Amino acid sequence: MTMIRKQSHMKPGQPRRADQSREGAVALEVLPQAWRFLVWAMRCWIGHRAAGRAGEAIDGSALMRGFASAASITTQDAFLAFMEAVEAGLRRDMRLGCGRCLTLRPDESRLLVALAACQDNRFGEAVAAFAGFVVEGELDRVLLRARRLTEELDEARLYLGVWNATEPRSVQAGLH
Repeated sequence: MTMIRKQSHMKPGQPRRADQSREGAVALEVLPQAWRFLVWAMRCWIGHRAAGRAGEAIDGSALMRGFASAASITTQDAFLAFMEAVEAGLRRDMRLGCGRCLTLRPDESRLLVALAACQDNRFGEAVAAFAGFVVEGELDRVLLRARRLTEELDEARLYLGVWNATEPRSVQAGLH
């Protein structure tokens, strides 16, 4: 069974630090706000699942409070539907960072790039990005959920834009 897994390179109680072991690792602090928010949301979601609470409601959780503050509960619902669609359609295990990781994991980056392409109506790029980890038969469902999520992100004024890793503080927002 393929699944989304929490990956941590840290032991409990170890201080937070950037993961220097991965070449080209991108520090979360240089990411645009919308990207950081979605990384945080993905990590909260996987933490909830890793703690064995996958079937439980997330009412009152940090994830719910975060979405209520930064976006809306409908954005949260769209996010949850998207993550569940991705997980249901995985072709391989996907690894997300833990809440203590200070760098962007490669699979997190792939998800964000796909969502940014979708939000900017570059659906060919989004499909190509999703195809790297979602089986072909599930691509339409994942793309539909991604589109709903990015529409909600638009409503919340959380624009992913195009992030340039060589110029970390540079974001070129798409037309919205």
